[in-house]
Amino acid sequence: MRDREKEIQRLARKAGKRVATVILMSGDHNHQSSAGSTTFQVSTSVRAAVAAIPFVHDIGHVVVIISHEALKLADLDGFSGWHLVIDETPSILDQQGLQTDLTRDFFEKHYKLNANGKRSEITSVSRTTAADLRRDTLASPIAVMHSRVLSDRTVVLTDIMDWKELSEDGQWTWTSIWSPDQLAVFSSVLILANAFERSLTFAILKRVWPEIEWVPHHRLALRQYRPRKMVIRYFADRHAASRSLFSSDLGKDRLAKVARWISAEVEPASHIWTCNQADAAVIQKHLSEPTRLSPRQAGSNSFAAATTVSAIYTAKATPAERTLFRDLGIDPHVATETREFETIFQFVCRCAVRDPENDQDLTVHVYDRNQAAYLAELFAATGYVDATTELIDLGFADALPPRGKPGPKIKPKSAAQKAARDEKARSKARNRKRRQRARNAMAQDQMKENSAQRRLWVKGRR
Repeated sequence: MRDREKEIQRLARKAGKRVATVILMSGDHNHQSSAGSTTFQVSTSVRAAVAAIPFVHDIGHVVVIISHEALKLADLDGFSGWHLVIDETPSILDQQGLQTDLTRDFFEKHYKLNANGKRSEITSVSRTTAADLRRDTLASPIAVMHSRVLSDRTVVLTDIMDWKELSEDGQWTWTSIWSPDQLAVFSSVLILANAFERSLTFAILKRVWPEIEWVPHHRLALRQYRPRKMVIRYFADRHAASRSLFSSDLGKDRLAKVARWISAEVEPASHIWTCNQADAAVIQKHLSEPTRLSPRQAGSNSFAAATTVSAIYTAKATPAERTLFRDLGIDPHVATETREFETIFQFVCRCAVRDPENDQDLTVHVYDRNQAAYLAELFAATGYVDATTELIDLGFADALPPRGKPGPKIKPKSAAQKAARDEKARSKARNRKRRQRARNAMAQDQMKENSAQRRLWVKGRR
């Protein structure tokens, strides 16, 4: 946010304007401080602070900088006539898998399930706030879900119809999609994001809100970049990075080989790298820890001197998400581009490629060919980066994706064991059918009560 604020003030001075800038951040105490024309406001309730801005700053030019999360949660009705610029692609989909075998009573006490077709909408029946849950060690993992339940801008759905089902199987998933309807109050809405039309957010908005009109915006380049070359090296040609692979012994061995090779090739002083937290223990044995950054490193010029970048990262859609995408008619590969490829692209953009005057050669390391191809395509499209790819064979470049799950071989079962297994499977099948009949009955009852047609995934609020 500070980088954005500094750039706004620079452009304002160039235009001979004085602009009041308000940066809102969450915190444990309310206080305000000022630096020139910039106000730093820390509040325990960013949602309330955002809603109050139009009534506090109603004279002259005002620029308000908030997070995507604050935008999605706040009441924006007071911003009529304002202009909204969304920097980078916002995530409008939230999904979380939970295992709650022992906490059924908690969910029954705080939430109600309302039948919505084949799924249930979760609504709150208590006065508990998201902040209350975040302070509780055991309840904090569902604070995000609770904030979505409380918001009138999202609907939260789950694949269970009755909390009693948790007694038989405590594994379940909730999903929410944020509605853009509230943005209609602004005079204009401009989204500035790389490859936005290829993003998961765009795919969901097009599918669920087909009435939205999208107009391309081509902004003029404010700076001229010197030409530079970029070599994108990758290590797997016939299989892709994945969580299942990286978590296996085979995958850990490959990650170690990649890390050792990178370590021997790079100069630590000009190198930054990232990986999934789950793989850090393997990779950081060979790479310098001080140069490791978060995959979603905030936009900053702090690392603009780096000329070598390594991003050994994966973020594929989960099985539950793939089911959701199929129901929405969205190709799950779109999620891979958004969460994995684009995250890597943004991380690489932390290096010297962001410096207009730096024309040094750049080197990037990623795991597989698909990641490398995505980077090469987007960087070549800038017009000032000559991007090429190079395969590094460490002995597994042509390896096919491993079949099945890694682990010990299954021992043959005796006749008695097979009979017990079959009976257990039949019992589960009977229970599933019984639950399904109950769900269908509840859904039919609910449909009779509600004559208005409701969307399956998102309840629009206008």
